[in-house]
Amino acid sequence: MKTDELIAEPVFTTSRYGRPVILLDGYRFNKKTGSPSKAQHARWVCVKDHHGCRAKLVTVSNKIIFSPVYTFSRCGKPVILFGNNRYNKETENDGPRVRWVCAKINSHKCPGTVTTYNNIVVHAIFLESRNGRPVIQIGNYRFNMWSGSRGPRARWICVKVHSGCPATLITLDNVIVKQKPHNH
Repeated sequence: MKTDELIAEPVFTTSRYGRPVILLDGYRFNKKTGSPSKAQHARWVCVKDHHGCRAKLVTVSNKIIFSPVYTFSRCGKPVILFGNNRYNKETENDGPRVRWVCAKINSHKCPGTVTTYNNIVVHAIFLESRNGRPVIQIGNYRFNMWSGSRGPRARWICVKVHSGCPATLITLDNVIVKQKPHNH
């Protein structure tokens, strides 16, 4: 599967038994048992989870807030595919919190890291926009790099800035050091 295909519109439907299903990038996700059908926040698991697939989705009001694909490298090591980037597991621990490092970190093309807790992404992901500009994705919030940013210190503004959102991030060597909250 190409990583370019990861960004697609999900299709919300039902199974032949009437249970909710999401179709995304050729994969099927079932609503996790215990998620009430009327809840705004729902967790979804890949239908191949009994075969070892760890792909999960989280939706809020039927909008996917993160859809990383958990898979394995050719050597059998766990990796996350998200956008155009690939993240390798940094530490070998079996706890719920895991840190992942971009595979392109040594070439300085992707300095990002991802932290997951119970396979849910909880930290920033450094990506590129369709135009090749750097962006940061945190949950369902997206930040664009301010055009005046130079050197190791960068300022990032929420994409909803024109709608009045005051949220900003300050990064130093691609580590978030300061953050202002959103109003949406």
